[in-house]
Amino acid sequence: LYFGEMHLGQESKIFLAEHIADLKKQGIGAVGMEMFNSVHQDLLDNYFNDKASFDDVKKVLEAEWGYESANYLKMIVTAKAAGMRIIGLDDRSHDWEGGFMPSIHNRDEHMAKVLADAITAKPELRIAVLCGRMHAFENFSDTKQILSQPALLNEQYHISTQSMLIYSAVELSDPGYNAMATAIAGEGVSIITEMPSDYVYADYMLFLR
Repeated sequence: LYFGEMHLGQESKIFLAEHIADLKKQGIGAVGMEMFNSVHQDLLDNYFNDKASFDDVKKVLEAEWGYESANYLKMIVTAKAAGMRIIGLDDRSHDWEGGFMPSIHNRDEHMAKVLADAITAKPELRIAVLCGRMHAFENFSDTKQILSQPALLNEQYHISTQSMLIYSAVELSDPGYNAMATAIAGEGVSIITEMPSDYVYADYMLFLR
C-alpha cells in the first residue's frame, strides 16, 4: 500500500501517524520508508527491539535525509508503539549515472527488491510504503519503457500493490493540476488531499475497507 507524498508537506506524516492504528487493524505489519537507506536496517530493527535508541534513529535520519524530520520521527514512534517495524528502502549512497530519471529508476529497482525480499521472507506481511509521489506512480509513460516501483513489484515479483498519492488542497484547487495529477498517477490510483479534513478521513477509511 503506497502513500506518495511531497516531502516538504508535513500533513501527510501527521495524518499517517494519527491513523497507524487503522492500518494495523487492516493487517499492515510494517512501514517501508524511502527516508532511510536499506543499509541501516539493523539499526531500525534494533530500535524496534529496544536495542537502539530513538536518538540513534534520529541521528541517521537527520544526517541522510534532507527534509524536516520531526513528523517522520513522530510517525516512527507511533508505528513502533503499534508493533509495526520500519523497513529502510532506499539507496542514496552514491550518484546514479544518467541523470534524474535513471536515478529514480535505479532507486526504484532497489526499493522494489527490498520490499520483495521482505515479503518473500514473510509472505503474509503487508507493508505501507511512505515515499515521494514519483516512486508511487503506477507507470511513468504509456509505453511503459521505464517501470515504476509498483510496476516492478507487479511485473517482476508478482506482488500486488495499490497507490494513494497525497496532494495538497492548494494543488488540487487548480482544475488543470487536478486533471494532470489524475492522468499521470495511472489507472486505479487514489488521490487524496494532504489536509487532514473529514473528507480525507472518510476517503481513507473507505479505501481501507
